[in-house]
Amino acid sequence: MFDRIRLQLTASYVGILALILVVFSIVVSAVFADQIATRQDNRLAQQARSKAQSLLEGRVQDYFSAPGEPLAVWTRVAQDGRVLDPPTLSVNAPKAFPSRAATPSSYSVRSARRPTPLKLLSEELAKRSVREKRTLYSTITGQGGDVRVVSLPVMRAGEVIAVVQVAEPSELVEGTVTRLILILVPIGLGALVLAAVGGLAIARRAVRPIQVAFDRQRTFIADASHELKTPLTLMRIDAEMLAQDPALTDGRELAEELLTETDRMSAVVSDLLLLARLDAGKVAIAHKPFDLNVVIAETANRFQKRAQTEGVALETQAEGRRLEAQGDPGRTSQILAALVDNALRFTLTGGRVTITGRSANRRVEAIVRDNGPGMAPEHVPHIFDRFYRAEAARTRESGGTGLGLAIARDLARAQGGELAAENAEDGGAVFRLSLPTNHDA
Repeated sequence: MFDRIRLQLTASYVGILALILVVFSIVVSAVFADQIATRQDNRLAQQARSKAQSLLEGRVQDYFSAPGEPLAVWTRVAQDGRVLDPPTLSVNAPKAFPSRAATPSSYSVRSARRPTPLKLLSEELAKRSVREKRTLYSTITGQGGDVRVVSLPVMRAGEVIAVVQVAEPSELVEGTVTRLILILVPIGLGALVLAAVGGLAIARRAVRPIQVAFDRQRTFIADASHELKTPLTLMRIDAEMLAQDPALTDGRELAEELLTETDRMSAVVSDLLLLARLDAGKVAIAHKPFDLNVVIAETANRFQKRAQTEGVALETQAEGRRLEAQGDPGRTSQILAALVDNALRFTLTGGRVTITGRSANRRVEAIVRDNGPGMAPEHVPHIFDRFYRAEAARTRESGGTGLGLAIARDLARAQGGELAAENAEDGGAVFRLSLPTNHDA
């Protein structure tokens, strides 16, 4: 499933990049072609003006094109556009208009210094130039392909006396654009290959947290099913025994076991619902100032009787009269209750559990320390995982479900705090609850 998601993400990256490259290439080619065409028009117009000036000055020999120049045609015209003199062709004609002197209507080229009569490149364009008295540009189709033509009216005393037309094959522009495209295509293909490789790597990194969360959820569901199945199995066995013989001598004990397992299952279900609500962000968390020392004292009083019964000394140490915290006092009390309960379960008779409140690094802390066996180093990184149990300590016989510490950490983070665990240097476990102060809010 995740391999398919990675491939889909990679295909999306490549597709988006391909679309961007296509649009970019079209825009660049269009802009480049427009600039080249504009340069061609400017160049032809400049040559047409130069030849028009030669005509005005009577230097007809300067009008003839030198080898390599574009085709140039001129003629004398009337104001109504009628051709008064035959058009004259300069020495060099473009490839699009090959010389065929045998055909009267074709273009002819001579190598002599004198011009040769021929048809205009575009008679309609010449007539428009006369009528509008301005330089016109047009692309016409010749025998060898498209040709760009500039038609310039030659003015004298405000009247048009002649028209000069200069032309150049359009393939000069088209060839340049084609070469640009041929350069862009392999670059684009290379970019797509790199995008596919990079996209696959990015997709793997993007999917990894989802896969971890999926695996975590799958494990969570499996563990939850196991936790619920065990009490249900025991309840069924007890119920079947009672159903077979309601007058059993140990019927009362079976009923008490049913109640115990019911309570256990109810606690598991409550914890699961709380975790689900925490994951969905639907647990109401207050963010208001409160005295952490008061919460510590109240929690210690709740567990004092149990501690005495188990032969464990439960002590509190407060720093100052008031320890200003920002958060939810009810949820903080729930966190401390989980920590104290955990400490009492794993502290031997004659041991000690201490709850300390203090301020540190512009935060306030509640530290629950015990002198029990502590935690094996390999278990410390997983101590807040859901349904996690260290075999030597967190067992079913101790009463834990593996959800209390996970819930405590999530409640701490929901208040903007953090919950950490470590082993004390002199033995035992240390749980450190850190909360923001009222000044940080």
